[in-house]
Amino acid sequence: MALADKYYTIGVLGKSFGVIELMAHQAKWELRDLAKASGLPKGTLQRILLALCELGFVSQDGKGGAYSCLLYTSDAADDRISVD
Repeated sequence: MALADKYYTIGVLGKSFGVIELMAHQAKWELRDLAKASGLPKGTLQRILLALCELGFVSQDGKGGAYSCLLYTSDAADDRISVD
């Protein structure tokens, strides 16, 4: 059974991790090049990248600039998650 056929699969998670894995092969990615390499529509990819930027997994070189994959750090998690 393919992963997409499993009832617990959340499509956007698979797409997001696929983007992260793809980005690890190159230092900087233009949106059009990453869309072509990933096979995702540019609109979908841009929303995924914006979310990944917010979460600290990806950075963008200014508005409209290239995207880069970042290493996840515990400091970034501390800024987002409060355990009270």
